[in-house]
Amino acid sequence: MRKHVVVAGLILMLAANALAGDDPQGVPSKEAVASHVNEQVEKIYAAEGGKRDRKIIRAEYVGNSTIKGMILAAEENLNKQAYDHVHTIVATAGTTISDMLREQPKARLNAAQIAFLYYLDGDAYGYADKTKEAIAAYKKSLGYTKTAAAYFQLGTVYMFSRDVKNGEKCYKEALKLDKGIEPKYKEMMAALKKAGYVR
Repeated sequence: MRKHVVVAGLILMLAANALAGDDPQGVPSKEAVASHVNEQVEKIYAAEGGKRDRKIIRAEYVGNSTIKGMILAAEENLNKQAYDHVHTIVATAGTTISDMLREQPKARLNAAQIAFLYYLDGDAYGYADKTKEAIAAYKKSLGYTKTAAAYFQLGTVYMFSRDVKNGEKCYKEALKLDKGIEPKYKEMMAALKKAGYVR
C-alpha cells in the first residue's frame, strides 16, 4: 500500500500544484506527500467521528486521488491524440484499483470517476477507429455508472459500425437519462442519414 500512497500522492500533488514550494520544479518530496495523505486521512477520520478504520479511509483517499490523477493524464493525452498513452493510463489505473480493492475490500472508490476513465478510453479507441475496443470500453464505463454521455457515444460507435439496432437502443437509454441531449441526438441522426449509415 505504501507505494500507492507515494504514487497517488505525487499524481494528486502535481495535478493540484499543491506543495509546490517544497521543490523548485513543483515536485513534492515523498515526505511531503506522506504528510499530506496522513493529514487528509486524519481530517476524514475526525469528520466521520472515528467510525471507520483509518486503513480503509487511507485506501479510499489514495485510490480516489490516483483515479483523479489518471483522469487528468488521460484527458491530456487524449487532447494530444496520444491514444496509446490513454490506453496505458487506463490499464494501469485498472490494475491499481484492483490491487487496492484486494488490499482493502471495504474501501469505497468513486464509481463515477472510474466510469469516466473508461469513457475516455472509449473515446481514444473511437478516435483511432478501433470499434470493438471502443464498445468494450464504453460498456465498462456503463458498468460503473450509467451516464447519458457513455450511452450516446456507445450508440454512435454502433451506428458507425452499421449496428443500427444496438445504436438506437443506446440512444434511447441516453435520452432517458438526459433529455437535454435531444438536439445532439437529432443532429447525429441527420448526419448518419446523410452519410448513409441509417435510412
